[in-house]
Amino acid sequence: MRILIQRVSHASIMVEGIPKGSIGPCLVLFVGFGKDDYESWIEQVVKKILKLRIFADGKGKMNLSVMDING
Repeated sequence: MRILIQRVSHASIMVEGIPKGSIGPCLVLFVGFGKDDYESWIEQVVKKILKLRIFADGKGKMNLSVMDING
């Protein structure tokens, strides 16, 4: 399993030019699964990603998680 994590201020998805969804400050994940990956790994990885402190706090320091900003 490979995961590319991108912090975004906003993002949206369009299908054939029609907006289908959007988010504010949050994370966009690009996930690739291999034939030797286990479904049980997904929950562990999600828990870890939710705890990553990659959003700036009031002092500009990367000290908040996606959970902290209600992303």
